[in-house]
Amino acid sequence: TSDKDASSKTDPVDSRKIAKALRANLLTSIHVPDIVTQGDRQLFRYRKKLLADLTRVKNRIKDKFLFTGITIPDQYDNANWSKAFIRWIRNAQFPDTSTKLTVTRLLEQYEFLRRHFLNVSIEVRKLQRTSRYKTQAKLLRSIPGIGPLTTVELLCEIEDIHRFENFKKFNGFIGFRPYSHSSGEHDWKGALTYRRHRSLRSSLVECAWSAIQKDPVMSQRYNELKQRLTGKRAIIVIARKLISRIYA
Repeated sequence: TSDKDASSKTDPVDSRKIAKALRANLLTSIHVPDIVTQGDRQLFRYRKKLLADLTRVKNRIKDKFLFTGITIPDQYDNANWSKAFIRWIRNAQFPDTSTKLTVTRLLEQYEFLRRHFLNVSIEVRKLQRTSRYKTQAKLLRSIPGIGPLTTVELLCEIEDIHRFENFKKFNGFIGFRPYSHSSGEHDWKGALTYRRHRSLRSSLVECAWSAIQKDPVMSQRYNELKQRLTGKRAIIVIARKLISRIYA
């Protein structure tokens, strides 16, 4: 870059920089999914957003009980809200009318979101049975630990696994590579890099926990790793092994 280019920023200057980088083969292209994949991806991400919205509403309802000092019975104090718990919330007695009204409206919002979430979940699950994804979905579901929703997420977010030249690049995309620093004779590796696909990495960690329950080989490997690693680090190794099966 010349001093003139470095000291000014205009469209012609930027164009010259891009042209020089292209000529020197210094720019890396990015993968652009086709329009159908983009639509399917948006549907799956919308489901995840609805789930997050549901969680927020549930937390707000619980906060009202905590604020007023009303204890939720132990049999209801968990992530899965039963019909009995919904009835208990609806019949709960609050010290003032406004709090009762707030909880009633929040409960209506929860029930609306839940119906919407279940309907969208059905549509998401249908994707793996379409001609577009059916063959690949069957292969992914054959891997212990990979469930139907993660299957759809992998198909929509990755689209074509062959766009990754090797497993190292695929692993880097998911985000199971540790920080590394080499200097002279020293080679240091740290925690997982922040460069990741946030949603896929999280989903595949959950799949790894499922895999050690279903696959004897994975279970044995996890128990061996636990002898020298924490459970959290051990499950990351299992998750990395899981995506190696996906890439294969």
